[in-house]
Amino acid sequence: MVTITVDPNSETPPNFMSDEHRILRETVIEVHGADRMSDEQAAALLLKNWNVFWERRKTKWIEEREEREREAAMGQDERDNANTVFLRDFEGNLVSKFYQYGLIDWEQFHACLKIIICTSTPVWAIFEFAENASHGRGPLCSPGPANPKPGNYVILSPGGDPIPVTLVSQCARRRHLTTSNTGSKRHHYRDRVRQRDPFCLMSGRAVRQNLYDRFQSAHIFPRAHDMEWIKKGYSSLITDSASDQELGGPTKIDSLQNMMLLSTDLHHAWDNYRLARGHIIIPFVPGYEDVAGKVLLLNHITDPTIRPLDELFRDHFFQAVLRNMKGAGEPSWDYEDALGDGMMDLSRTDIWGSEEGCTTCT
Repeated sequence: MVTITVDPNSETPPNFMSDEHRILRETVIEVHGADRMSDEQAAALLLKNWNVFWERRKTKWIEEREEREREAAMGQDERDNANTVFLRDFEGNLVSKFYQYGLIDWEQFHACLKIIICTSTPVWAIFEFAENASHGRGPLCSPGPANPKPGNYVILSPGGDPIPVTLVSQCARRRHLTTSNTGSKRHHYRDRVRQRDPFCLMSGRAVRQNLYDRFQSAHIFPRAHDMEWIKKGYSSLITDSASDQELGGPTKIDSLQNMMLLSTDLHHAWDNYRLARGHIIIPFVPGYEDVAGKVLLLNHITDPTIRPLDELFRDHFFQAVLRNMKGAGEPSWDYEDALGDGMMDLSRTDIWGSEEGCTTCT
């Protein structure tokens, strides 16, 4: 096998030695598109076109070095913004934004915008933002399977004229902390979830030796909003045959069809609508590369009467769009404030002094 070692800082041609076969092969493919020739044939072509090879390699090394320097100079917020899609109106007001993991395509983005915006005309269009063009109008971005690239876009009429755009007044349904002095109030669903799910349904992290320190039983639809649950008719969708006590009463909101086991950090993210489940897990903010694009793990649930309902996931996705994609997004909720004065004081023995004292997100 003929391979070479190259010092990217060297100004002289490298010698053929060992260990850098990738550089030889990549370069020959770039110059000749020869991806099926032998190493010896590639080496012969390389020697015949040495100047072309050397200039290309130097240019690529310079570009890679400059990219590393740019990334090193950027702060984390700048790096996050470099992967964010920004949509503004013709006056520059922020209409929507989301962190692009490559999971939201133009078709879905257009559908999400219909949830959060109001316009003076029923028809609108998105264009790439072009700073020197009239109204910032660049190429049209039609609904379709391609993904929006991170960057700036503008919403206009289909003809490229300015249109007023406002955001809907509806906000994401706030999820609350439920404080319980008696753990028995939640045992009925916690134990059933643990029996059904041997791992976090998002990350796949397995429960080991029956230790649940890093796991929590999460509601898909928040149990604090049981009246809305009833109004939307979700009780009638529950086919779970457990007793009323196990289901949380006649509302059935604690059914396994509204529950899943999550790792603690992902439970908090779920309660904050930072991610949602479409056909895959879609986070809307940075920091969730470990679960972005994964399929929710449900194949172990063969009984449809205890399988989470798709209708509840769709409801959660709708809330996540309101939470993250409307304008600049809603600020993080301060659960300590929500608990009220003194409730986070660990010296409160009336709450935290017993073995069963607990706080859970629902």
